[in-house]
Amino acid sequence: RIRSYPGTSPRGFILNFQADGTLPEGLKQGIFQLTEAEKEEYRSICNNIRKVVLNTNEPYLSQLAADQLASFLIRLNQKQAVEEIVKSDRSESYHKIVSAMAKWVNENLTLSDFAEQQNISISYMKLLFLEYSGISPKTYYNQLRIQRAVSLLNQKRSIAEISEQMNFSSQNYFT
Repeated sequence: RIRSYPGTSPRGFILNFQADGTLPEGLKQGIFQLTEAEKEEYRSICNNIRKVVLNTNEPYLSQLAADQLASFLIRLNQKQAVEEIVKSDRSESYHKIVSAMAKWVNENLTLSDFAEQQNISISYMKLLFLEYSGISPKTYYNQLRIQRAVSLLNQKRSIAEISEQMNFSSQNYFT
């Protein structure tokens, strides 16, 4: 059924259907962000469905409209699955870099060193850190190094000893 308040157009589309077999996970929630091209395709499918509903007394969609809609939903689900894999890969890359930074906190490594270890570009690493931590990778690594230095200071180690252990360029720079 197509419904809206008088004088307005429908802004959403609720679709109920029954499917044989197992429904893909992405379709269970059924909320998708559409690109402009997908919106246009969706409008076209909805117009076809509207024509069928308004021009016939059939309570069910025509087979063509049903096939178009099924194909569209399957493609959206596949796109969403690919996006989830990419997101998972980004998350894994971020966690690998963070682990490497924690492992090498006593070294004075550069962003290039970490990017090279993970086989990614520095700009991609910066995007990952902004997405997952909200700060730059350099700031994150410096904060780790400072936390480690504070921990060593709390153990009553000297400035010279900590500066050397943490591979700062000089004791003055560390101070």
